[in-house]
Amino acid sequence: MDLPLPDPHPLGLWIFGSAHGEPEFQQFSELQSLPIAANPMVSTLDWLASCFESLSKTNFAWLLFALWCVWKERNQRVWHDKRCMVEALVFQTKAQFHLFLSSRFPNSPPCLQRVQLPWQAPPVGWLKGNSDGAFDHATCTGGIGVIIRDWSGMVMGGICQFVSHVSSPEMIEALACRATCELALTLSFSPIAFEVDSMLVVQAVHAFGPNTFVLGRIYDDISVCLLDLFGSSVSHVYRSSNSAAHKLAK
Repeated sequence: MDLPLPDPHPLGLWIFGSAHGEPEFQQFSELQSLPIAANPMVSTLDWLASCFESLSKTNFAWLLFALWCVWKERNQRVWHDKRCMVEALVFQTKAQFHLFLSSRFPNSPPCLQRVQLPWQAPPVGWLKGNSDGAFDHATCTGGIGVIIRDWSGMVMGGICQFVSHVSSPEMIEALACRATCELALTLSFSPIAFEVDSMLVVQAVHAFGPNTFVLGRIYDDISVCLLDLFGSSVSHVYRSSNSAAHKLAK
């Protein structure tokens, strides 16, 4: 049976508001005039069809991501009695949508053109953990660089570590990400936004289903840490936004 959409949930309103509340998401201004709640006499599919006709492909994709994340949060609250802060939910939605665009449309949308940006501070009350790995092909060794800062830019913790028996650049990047997560867990830092400059690591962390990657054990450890650090997530940044961790890794 096709059920009508429920009344707009406050979490949904926050996500839709964020679509035009920050500069990097101003291209989603079409959603300002979009009716979030459907007429009770209109089915969900009909409402989504009308949204599809009135929105661009990119904006419709953002709408689906927002609805999907709100629905996941609803299930967490109903079935597992777990609650995520609205700000954390918005952050996760943006991060996953950016990852989707980066992998699906790597060359086309203007908003995805590579821009050299410095490190960006997290929202007030949040922390940000950046990690990077350096790999030496000749010796199969590497280095890990980790730095955790608060919203004012103050350093709250860090790691600079030599690693032997490294098989690939992806392995040292994954080890660096895991080290950041474990440090945040040890220091009870939450909520925290993790940033890495390896797209392979981000894609592996966000992969659905059983982890079949060669480095699956490392990615499993990262996933376990993220579950304990409720509201936290891993996203991709370019090297220019990860320079402090890169210097530590070297």
